[in-house]
Formats: sequence, C-alpha cells, structure tokens
Amino acid sequence: MLAASGLHFPLVDVEACGTDTPEFGREHLPDNVDRLMHIRQGAGKINLLWGDVKRDLRPGERFWESMLRHRSPKFIVAERVPGGEGSTDTPLAPPRPFPWLTFVPLAAWLGWVAGRFSRRPRPQRPQPPAGPSP
Repeated sequence: MLAASGLHFPLVDVEACGTDTPEFGREHLPDNVDRLMHIRQGAGKINLLWGDVKRDLRPGERFWESMLRHRSPKFIVAERVPGGEGSTDTPLAPPRPFPWLTFVPLAAWLGWVAGRFSRRPRPQRPQPPAGPSP
C-alpha cells in the first residue's frame, strides 16, 4: 500500500522492546524501506538524543544520516544493501563484563573509613585503685 503511494523511507527507527527477532531482519524489509534501526535485546536505557542529532547535523547531511552517526551499539541496523554506510546487521554481541573498576573508589573510601575508626582511641574504663594486699 505504501509502496503504491510512492513513499520511500531511507531509515525507519523502531523504538520498541522485543524487536531483536528474525522478523526485523534485512530479508523482511518492505520494498520502500532501505534501513531499519531497532534496539538490541536487553539494551536498557536508550541514548539516542534527538536534540543532539539535530544540533550536530553536518552541512549537506540528512537527518537520518545523523541518526546513524549518533547511535550507540545498542542499536541494530538492518540494511537492504549490506556493506553500506552504517551497516551493522550482525548477530548479538556477547554481554560486556560488569565494570568492577567503577567500585574501586568506593572500596578505597570504605577502607579509609574503617582505618580511621580502628585507630581511634577507645575510652578506658576506670580501674579501681590498687589497695594494700592482705
């Protein structure tokens, strides 16, 4: 229906969960869509800020081209012509390891606090005066 009306879309952005399925692959693109950008499974928060995309438009660049340039690895682009600019129709990347180094400052601070409390003088209980021994 859309193809019959003459509409053509260089990029369609699907902002929905659960789109990392075979139905959204390159082989299922409609004839009037060149690229489909969707979210990887378990991507969490999305970081495509429309204001940044619009503000950072280069001279002669189209909005959809700026979108592709600003996208993070959280997005998959299924492209009709493989190997074109921004083609990332690849299998899911393995999950990245948890960034343990982020907690090093916290661990150092906790160690410092524990050290300060362990060196603090403890209050002494008064001892009864030593009297004569019977």
